[in-house]
Amino acid sequence: MDNTPNLLCTAAEMQSAIRKLAGDIFKLIASSDGECALVGIHQQGAPLAAMICEELRKKYGTAPLIGKLDISMYRDDIGNRKRLPAIRETEIPFNMENAKVILVDDVLSSGRAIRAALDAVTSF
Repeated sequence: MDNTPNLLCTAAEMQSAIRKLAGDIFKLIASSDGECALVGIHQQGAPLAAMICEELRKKYGTAPLIGKLDISMYRDDIGNRKRLPAIRETEIPFNMENAKVILVDDVLSSGRAIRAALDAVTSF
C-alpha cells in the first residue's frame, strides 16, 4: 500500500490561488461602502485567511478585518461522534453587524461546515 499523500497543487500553484483570491477580495473591498472582514474557520481556514490578508497588505496596502471561528459545537453531527472535538477559541475582535463577512475554509464540500459556520456567526 502506497502511503504517499496525493499532491493537489504545488506551493507555486497555491500562492497563485491566494493571489487570485486576494485580487477578487480587493475588488469587493474597493467597491464596498462598509467594513469587510475575513473570518477563517478553524482549523485550516484560519491560516488561509491570514495568508490572504497578508497578500492584500503586500500587494494593495490594505486588508480587511480578520477573525477566527470555531464551528465544532454548531455541527449537526456533534452527537454522532465517538469523541468530542477539540474546541478552539473564536476570535472576532470587531463588530460584524454591518460588515461584509467572507467565511474562509480550506474545503467546502458537503455544506455541513458552511451551515455550522453560518449558525455560529448568527449566534455570535
